[in-house]
Amino acid sequence: MNLKIAHVSPHIGSGGLGQSVPRLCAALARHKLDVSLDVLQPTSADAPSGVSLTSHARSPLLGMFGVSASLKRALHAAARNSAVIHAHSLWTMASIYPAAAVRGTNCRLVFSPRGTLAQWAIEHHKWRKKILWSLMQRAAIDAAHCFCVTSEKELEEVRRLGFKHKTAIIHNGIDIPQLGFAQRPGANVPRRLLYLGRIHPIKALDHLLRAWALLQRRHANWELVVAGVDDGGYLKIMQRLALELKLERSSFPGLIRENERDALYQSAELFTLPSHTENFGLSAAEALANGVPAVVSRFAPWKNIEREGCGWWVDNAPEALAE
Repeated sequence: MNLKIAHVSPHIGSGGLGQSVPRLCAALARHKLDVSLDVLQPTSADAPSGVSLTSHARSPLLGMFGVSASLKRALHAAARNSAVIHAHSLWTMASIYPAAAVRGTNCRLVFSPRGTLAQWAIEHHKWRKKILWSLMQRAAIDAAHCFCVTSEKELEEVRRLGFKHKTAIIHNGIDIPQLGFAQRPGANVPRRLLYLGRIHPIKALDHLLRAWALLQRRHANWELVVAGVDDGGYLKIMQRLALELKLERSSFPGLIRENERDALYQSAELFTLPSHTENFGLSAAEALANGVPAVVSRFAPWKNIEREGCGWWVDNAPEALAE
């Protein structure tokens, strides 16, 4: 009988969480484990290979908190039939239901914060999180048998909040792309500075746009591409800022499908990830795997990027990014 492992995540499809969780599930399935993945609607992502994917409807009144009777029932059933429930990310009921589900069973509970315990993340929508933390979230985390974090930085965040659980540091994995033969752009083709990821306040894209405003006249043979899915309407805010700053040669192409990502990375000569915080920074790994050097914020756990000679680890203020 195959070992059963049930994963639960608020979403999949976009961002580091949305990509790394399905990849993890697919990798476990390749090891002949019985793997399920439960997520909250809406999701348009396909099921990872070999994985049973179920998308659950949110409550019409409390959907922002991830309240879902269907998800709650599914996790209680999973706890009776699985060896492990692995919960990814916090601040929705998808991270609270598992604690109640495993109580009184032999099922073990693993928590992966996925950046949600960083100070910036806690301060974002602070009062909503403060209420959830005191009522349910902290108790749910306390019920975990162990943590799985993606970097030493994330381990420090776990310890800072007083959690002493056994914790494994396991970095996110990526699929190594097929590299083409890079060619220098022609005389009329601009060189490309690329950001690829969620369009969200945590990514400090306003800093990136202000840095580009300082650079665009000095580097007329370069362009800025800010690609990725809009998260919560922030794309329009960034587009307005681009107009206010009178940015030239800048574009926002929106969602980039998975089968288009490697080609976009390989079209760039420089990648940047200016985030306010990152538990890992999956897109930095993807850029490097595609042969593109990266400028990464000091709030991401990539300090070795300079030691290895494949990028820069810098402050994310606009002037520092521009430099």
